[in-house]
Amino acid sequence: MFRGQPTCSQVCAFLDGLVEKTGKPPKYIISDQGCQFSQGYKQWCEERKVRPRFGKVGQYGSIAVVERFIRAMKEECTRRILVPLDIDEFRSEIGLFFAWYNQHRPHTYLNGRTPAEVHAGVAVYANTMPRIEPRGRWPTDSRCADPQAPIRGDPGATFRLRVSLLEDREHLPIVELEEAA
Repeated sequence: MFRGQPTCSQVCAFLDGLVEKTGKPPKYIISDQGCQFSQGYKQWCEERKVRPRFGKVGQYGSIAVVERFIRAMKEECTRRILVPLDIDEFRSEIGLFFAWYNQHRPHTYLNGRTPAEVHAGVAVYANTMPRIEPRGRWPTDSRCADPQAPIRGDPGATFRLRVSLLEDREHLPIVELEEAA
């Protein structure tokens, strides 16, 4: 996080830190067309074989993935907490949100998987953890409980729903389904 609008060199230094931390550069980076994404940024991308993708100026939805993430961050984090004024405390809170968002929050677009599961190559029905199969919307004339989503696993198996909180933050629930004994 930057205290104000970052410069091109600050963005490139930040990205270098991420590449060093993860061990490899991303395939592409989606951004707006801010002044920090100028020639120096494009050169940084070219040297590391990163494909920069830019949204169209003034066109809503042109960087939809980024816009959707920012919306989720606002709705599921910053509007649910008393935002700390101390920059280090704020970074810590946002870091917890990022960890929860990537490791514990199922994403509809990913068929109920988390980004961490997708990154690790975990199949939708891996392990013994049942997942609800994706299905279309209910027909408008159906009853609330019909049609029921089939669950993979042993017929008649009993499951327990366990809910915990990431570092005692009420806005960051961890919901797990475990087979009961």
